[in-house]
Amino acid sequence: MVVCDHTMKIRYINAKNPGATHDSMVFNMSSLKIHLEQQHLNGLRNTWLLGDAGYALKPYLMTPFRNSEEGSLQRAYNKQHAKGGSIIERTIGVLKNRFRCLLQAGEELHYIPKKATQIINVCAALHNICLFYNVQIPDEEEFSNVTYDDDVGDVEVEPVDNSQAEDIRNEILRTL
Repeated sequence: MVVCDHTMKIRYINAKNPGATHDSMVFNMSSLKIHLEQQHLNGLRNTWLLGDAGYALKPYLMTPFRNSEEGSLQRAYNKQHAKGGSIIERTIGVLKNRFRCLLQAGEELHYIPKKATQIINVCAALHNICLFYNVQIPDEEEFSNVTYDDDVGDVEVEPVDNSQAEDIRNEILRTL
């Protein structure tokens, strides 16, 4: 699981789980979730993560509307959400482009899991250093062709009362 900001700076990375583990499960077990919940309880209400439809909607984690109708405000929100969320795909693409050993990390990084995690974490730190020093991305490819899909698939989403999170998402919707 990777979290980045709008400049492609990696703000959080958790490479401890194999690729078959869904990001929402990794998130639910992470120190990041605990931190975000605590920040929210302490009154920090001006920052949100964008998560795909496999994540549970939270006051600090905005997800797309499910089954939005063509032409609706929910669909417009989902398209803007996908645009904002595409930065993570671009960041991961740039990271893998900079550090080619990560291209097939789930299949080809032939190290024990602890060492593979360390390699991924170091690559993320070096990526951030490259951003700080404006190091050009070698053979940069375009990673902005991410499309939004309303279908969640077989991802299990935790059932919780998200009325506060829904209110936040609806307030964002009203600004469109």
